[in-house]
Amino acid sequence: MAFNAGTRAGSFIFAALLGIALSACNQDQTAAASTTSGSSPTTAAAAPTIAGTPNTSVAARAAYSFQPTAGSASGGKLTFSIQNMPSWATFSKATGLLSGTPSAADVKVYSNIIISVGDGSATAALAAFSIGVTQSVKPIAPVNGACGSSNGIAVSSAPTTGLCSTGTASAVGGSGPWSWSCTGSNGGITAQCSAPRHTESIGPVTNLHYAPNANFDSNGNYLPGADGFNLAEISDVGTLNSLPTGVVGLVWVGLCNGVDSTFTATIQPFIGNPKLFGFYLMDEPDPTGQYAPLCTAANLMAESDWIHAHLPGAKTFIVMMNLGTPTSPTYANTYNPANTHIDLFGLDPYPVRPQFTAGVDYKVISAAVSAAEAEGIPASSIVPVYQAFGGGGYTSYTLPTPAQEQQILSTWASVVPNPAFDYAYSWGVQDGDQSLSTTLDLQPIFLQHNAKN
Repeated sequence: MAFNAGTRAGSFIFAALLGIALSACNQDQTAAASTTSGSSPTTAAAAPTIAGTPNTSVAARAAYSFQPTAGSASGGKLTFSIQNMPSWATFSKATGLLSGTPSAADVKVYSNIIISVGDGSATAALAAFSIGVTQSVKPIAPVNGACGSSNGIAVSSAPTTGLCSTGTASAVGGSGPWSWSCTGSNGGITAQCSAPRHTESIGPVTNLHYAPNANFDSNGNYLPGADGFNLAEISDVGTLNSLPTGVVGLVWVGLCNGVDSTFTATIQPFIGNPKLFGFYLMDEPDPTGQYAPLCTAANLMAESDWIHAHLPGAKTFIVMMNLGTPTSPTYANTYNPANTHIDLFGLDPYPVRPQFTAGVDYKVISAAVSAAEAEGIPASSIVPVYQAFGGGGYTSYTLPTPAQEQQILSTWASVVPNPAFDYAYSWGVQDGDQSLSTTLDLQPIFLQHNAKN
């Protein structure tokens, strides 16, 4: 039978069929949408985390430090930033550390400080905070004035260094004795200090004074001359020629192979030079070969004879090696004028050493002189070597105090009163030690000694 929509029954049947068709279509579209959405889900990126409770106050001159903790769920690299950072602080973008030490001028409240962290895809921040800088309430202890190393030391002119070990020095008054004060701070006491006049010569009497090592600055100025030294350590003719008037040179040689080509090449340039005093052939040569390369008396004699033949008037000099102990020295079977023809022999019994009782033993000086004289070295050929160094790499030696240095000079004067020259070791620093060039307290002692002679 043919379908006729125009009839009433046909209309009803048509509507029912159309509803069923539309319902099926909607179900297919819903399923398709659900399938499409499930294949590409959209998830929001997780923000990094940051936490921490900063201190909100700090006293002036006290250190402040705050570092937040932070993390990233995505594993991205964290970078920190800050807003309204205090002017006295520094901030690390890598760690978020906020640190610094405010001064008294920074006293106020620093507000709305915000520390943030980002991992490249999202950011997070701490709540804004403030830091109040307050006045320091820590009491400041009084500092008492205390006299320096020049106090009580006899000098020939008004002291200018070593006036106070703590406190502020006043002007030095008087004409000998001299007086000054050291004013304390923060309510500390004031110390009264003085130095008597010294009218006698200090130490052996000689016209030439030697202090080796670092004798010249970059401009060629002879530095020990400021303290009255006038025998310079020299290694070349140009430096010898440039010495100021009144200063002569002692040439360092350091050779003990006899008269070979190296030796003659070293000595010949100085022939006839009016500023030449002599030649420092060796420092503590070893006649045994146990402690240093063997240096024979015969080789030293050959060198000394060659110098005397080609440079009349020039002096030859060595410093002796003590083959005994500091308190029982010996120079037996070593060197003397007879077996070397050397003119001058330095002795270096340094008395200020931690191994000695009370840290000092001046008797080692006279013991060394007696030992040298026993081996044929007369007092007239002895050069006193004064200790003016200590500490650093020289752990067996202590830098003398000004009073100890004066006693060293006085002790030498009693056994070698008139040497050809005297020798202060050392002007320059050698092994991280303290030396004459770096010790202002000792310089006036040598200036006075050298000026008196």
